[in-house]
Amino acid sequence: MKRLAKVSAILWIVLAWIVLGASVRVPAEPIASLRASNYVNDFAGVLDTATQARLNDLCFQVEQKAHAQIAVVTVKSLDGQDVVSYAVALYQKWGIGAKGKDRGVLILIATQDHKYWTTVGYGLEGILPDGKVGGFGREMVPLLRSGDYAGAVTLITSRVATVIAQDAGVTLDNQPQIRPAAHRRQNSPAGTVLISALIFFFIVVPVSGEPGVHARPRCSQLRPNFGWARRPPLHCYLFGR
Repeated sequence: MKRLAKVSAILWIVLAWIVLGASVRVPAEPIASLRASNYVNDFAGVLDTATQARLNDLCFQVEQKAHAQIAVVTVKSLDGQDVVSYAVALYQKWGIGAKGKDRGVLILIATQDHKYWTTVGYGLEGILPDGKVGGFGREMVPLLRSGDYAGAVTLITSRVATVIAQDAGVTLDNQPQIRPAAHRRQNSPAGTVLISALIFFFIVVPVSGEPGVHARPRCSQLRPNFGWARRPPLHCYLFGR
């Protein structure tokens, strides 16, 4: 009887855990349900009113003065889709950048999935290439990891807006103040020595090869862990804490 009671108690605990997990499941935002109300659309509820107002004004100036559109979107979950498909579908559904000109940028952040994407339209590819936009994204990652979504969104939106304005030869008024990201701690001397040793044995030695032989690393060794999708270019990073 005691054993039966023990098993019953375990089953009840498992059942309660399943029910609790279902109740706190992160709600997804299907693309079909998303409706743009302004340049900044905070479906995840992580941006304060003042930040949204400043960025909406900035994006309005970009459209009026430089004839380009910046859309900023935060969602909690990607509705089970991969982030590439989600971003492209949303970019196309909302028609960002005006048909025929495609001077648009979509900045997407999925807070619970810890992913973000920046989609750049054809008309802006020349001034916002992969490397530049990717650099903006990496710059805001520390802010995302610390939970400062307002600071992160302000940083990348301001960077993109500045590039567009400079190319168009216009000035944007009341630029939002960018919060500096926390600097990484410097490596200790011991850590520096260890990293140098690893670089020597695993990179320098294999590349140098035997005397008189010029070894070349395979392409797979040079690729980042994420792909770069072209036309339009997309940038994806994880920012898990």
